[in-house]
Amino acid sequence: MGLLSGDAIQRLMGRVFTPIYEDGELLEIQKIRQPNGTLRDNVISRRAVKVQMDVVTHEMKSDKGFASTDQRALILRQQIPDVHYLTADFRLVARGKVWLLNGVTTDPAQSYFEARASLSGSGIE
Repeated sequence: MGLLSGDAIQRLMGRVFTPIYEDGELLEIQKIRQPNGTLRDNVISRRAVKVQMDVVTHEMKSDKGFASTDQRALILRQQIPDVHYLTADFRLVARGKVWLLNGVTTDPAQSYFEARASLSGSGIE
């Protein structure tokens, strides 16, 4: 166990930042093939999260697929302790919009996820 690892750090960061982060929702997505052959996103789980949307970093701006509408998303992990990583199977609902999560990382203390959030153009059921 590292110096910064453990549930205690997650709880501390959660207590400090929860009041100032915005409400959001983390959606776990499953692709469903439609009769016409297209794939549609289907929500298989919803989890309330606390999120901060911010200006993207310089590094994020150099990512392949970067768009001017992209934002940096910081998602506190305290509310989702059973989620150890985020993949393309997740969407973030924040500020009334649905976001795709790209290049997801976490801090050494594992208190938050950081991602480049891109507006999702797909319908969610």
